[in-house]
Amino acid sequence: MSAQRLFIHRSAAVVGTLLAGACVLLCATHSSVTELPITLGPATVEVPSSLRTTPFDQDRVLMVPPGFKISVLARIPAARFIMPLSTGEILVAQPVLGSIYLFGPQADGTAAVSTVIEDLQSPQGMALHRSDDKLYLFVGESNQVSRLLIAPGATSSGDKTVIVPNLPDSSNIELRGPYRHWLKNLVMVRTINSMLISPPRPMQIL
Repeated sequence: MSAQRLFIHRSAAVVGTLLAGACVLLCATHSSVTELPITLGPATVEVPSSLRTTPFDQDRVLMVPPGFKISVLARIPAARFIMPLSTGEILVAQPVLGSIYLFGPQADGTAAVSTVIEDLQSPQGMALHRSDDKLYLFVGESNQVSRLLIAPGATSSGDKTVIVPNLPDSSNIELRGPYRHWLKNLVMVRTINSMLISPPRPMQIL
């Protein structure tokens, strides 16, 4: 067999393998969707009279799962990320002003809003971690990950500790200007027996 035909033969085998893999993926996805159907229904967004300003000055309808509802609790410009607490309160990050707010739902359908943390560097992602009797809030700032001691229902935060410094953002001289990925999300992962689990290796096609 010539070198050219051998190359074509091997290329066809690789393409066939890729197509077969894609077929398996599509079939699995279709099977999952078939086994676990998601039924959505229309729900009118509930808006207290005191918050019925544009764009909520007219009824808005969203498709939600059964048993769910959508309500407007407060109007915070440029809010980016929320973190529900076990008390029913909600933490909301506002990167533009470097603040994190605490929302306390009230009987009239609105929420009492208080500033919990200020003077952060473009906060975005948040994650909670309890150690003994202490509750910590980890915050992804644009240039670092910080940890603060908080308590549900508190109106102020404890001292801030920088856990991961020097993350890339527009303040880094090496980047020479604007940086598009300046908002940072966080995920808290528990390890088993203090051992880190490495991600699976990518499949290689020889």
